[in-house]
Amino acid sequence: MTNVVYLSKLLFRLRIEKSKAASLRLYITSEAYFSIKPPNSDVIETILFVVHEMPEAGVLQGLEGALISTVHALGAEAGTLGMTLSLSQTEEDVLRSILYTVVVLKSVRILWMNWNQCQHDVFFVDWSEMDSTASGEATSRANSLNWRSVLLSKEWLAMQTRRRVSPPMTVVMTLLLLQILGGWRVYIPKSRGYYWAYDAIVWWSSYGALFVINWIKYKIFGYNPTEKISKICTGVNMSLLVFQEEYYAHYVHGRDELDGLGKFSGSLTFCRIVCAAQFRDAYKKLSNTQHTLHHQDDPVSNKVILSKFIAAFIERALDGLNWVARERSLAETLLNIELMNTEGSNTSWMLYDASSTPSCFDVTWWGEEWTLITFEAMLFGCLSNAFNSSLTSALTTILTWQIGKNIRDWLSYKNLMKKINVQM
Repeated sequence: MTNVVYLSKLLFRLRIEKSKAASLRLYITSEAYFSIKPPNSDVIETILFVVHEMPEAGVLQGLEGALISTVHALGAEAGTLGMTLSLSQTEEDVLRSILYTVVVLKSVRILWMNWNQCQHDVFFVDWSEMDSTASGEATSRANSLNWRSVLLSKEWLAMQTRRRVSPPMTVVMTLLLLQILGGWRVYIPKSRGYYWAYDAIVWWSSYGALFVINWIKYKIFGYNPTEKISKICTGVNMSLLVFQEEYYAHYVHGRDELDGLGKFSGSLTFCRIVCAAQFRDAYKKLSNTQHTLHHQDDPVSNKVILSKFIAAFIERALDGLNWVARERSLAETLLNIELMNTEGSNTSWMLYDASSTPSCFDVTWWGEEWTLITFEAMLFGCLSNAFNSSLTSALTTILTWQIGKNIRDWLSYKNLMKKINVQM
């Protein structure tokens, strides 16, 4: 800079070409533009441009190069707020395309997850049927079964959309932090990409803080919402059985003691069951309402027989003959898989974890927390990038969550009425 002219713009152009020898050549050119210094001002502005000219390549290579360039710009320049460069229009477009694509794919994943979980077989094992033998008590047993089934059905439906962290609380805390930290936003260049990164960091900070608060409530103060399903099962003397796969189910025990055969306690009350083929075949035949084994005037006969069958089968769970009980290994717990070979076996397995969280939560939103929170974070960031409005993004995220919750409640209700046939 002199008293007459100054450097107004400096342009670096990087060009990569592929030579005939199958090698890449890098060309770097620089251009400098000067302007006359204003005589009535001591403040001047210099602009630095870096332009990348990438070689022609396939879609994946081009997307990879643009993504690396965007991430590099976000990471390398984050610590130099005083000289942070704005993203180029190409980088902005690539980032926006990636966000939109990820949100669409994640939406498909969420829709499939909800549909799949609302097709599982659900059954309530009534232990009172094991003690009721008089035929004259059929009416009173039916009335008792109805209200107890309704009570357990309502709790099971409430479990479907239970979350580890409330989405509205996350949104409210995010908006609060954005308002408090609004002064830092002026130091960020006017770039949608940087605004997206800023909002995403605030979102995850809010979620992390709320998650830690809930964890402290669970561990220190003993408030654990997952224990309610077990208390309901014990109170109504009914067990919950949910088939996640063809021969893989989740079980919540609803009877305190097994007469003369031991006791279900601790981790055994929340088991994963790997069913033998004979057990599953008998279950499907008895659960099929088109084939009634008793008189046609008795519509609940199949259900009563199935309940007695499962209850009698579980009563032998600790005898070591038809059942084998063992604790899941560390690898099985971390990867959520079963390292065993049960093909062609006539023995069922009862698998339990050292933790007290019922495994049936794996087929609810509680077990899909990571999938749901990443979708909400992506949706919030995508809307923030599109509209550059945190309030609009927050309201749309809450609205999307509420619509998804209502749809899941409706699908879960239809599935439960189809599998349990309880009038609620």
